[in-house]
Amino acid sequence: MKFLPLFILLLLSGSFLIAQPTVWDGYAYVSGSSTVSEPTWYDMGGSAQAQDLHNANLGSFQDTLWLGGQIKAWPGNNGGDNVANAGLSYNIYADSDTTYSNSLFNGLVSYNNQSFDGNDEQWGTDVNGSNTEESAVNLLNSHAMDAGTYRIVTYASATATWGGVAYDSNLSNNYVSTFTVVPESSSISLFFGFISILFVALRRK
Repeated sequence: MKFLPLFILLLLSGSFLIAQPTVWDGYAYVSGSSTVSEPTWYDMGGSAQAQDLHNANLGSFQDTLWLGGQIKAWPGNNGGDNVANAGLSYNIYADSDTTYSNSLFNGLVSYNNQSFDGNDEQWGTDVNGSNTEESAVNLLNSHAMDAGTYRIVTYASATATWGGVAYDSNLSNNYVSTFTVVPESSSISLFFGFISILFVALRRK
């Protein structure tokens, strides 16, 4: 029994030697273009953009809504480990679901490694570089969403090769924003065509 305090001390000392990874900069973007051009960037944990992701109205989208982003992470100091993977998680709710009780759609935008700066790593899409579709997801192509307004709840994460995980999660509250899906033009034309036919039929009666 007299060795137990020494064992506990060694265990605690060892745990402090493995520093937890950290995400110290984060952004997200959306684009209504089929080629992810002209994206609109938002601040998550970062501060370089003109507007914050939290409480943002992302806009209206018809058939394309690309979601992507970028984080910068430090994997910790456990023997020079690296970040193993990173990404942006999302859950989508109806705008009326203010308690976030029923997630309609969810998924993960998997980030690619972009660059290294010492032991710091950048994952996702380069804000100042070309915005490719490699680190983005077309939400309207991935999920069958009806026309309407939705809430999207997001957070970013980075996992070190030794297993530690760091988050960019708005102090564990996550980032909440809204967007609207509008009907496709063909659907609108079909709708008005049906109304026209119905109107003519009623007049004939």
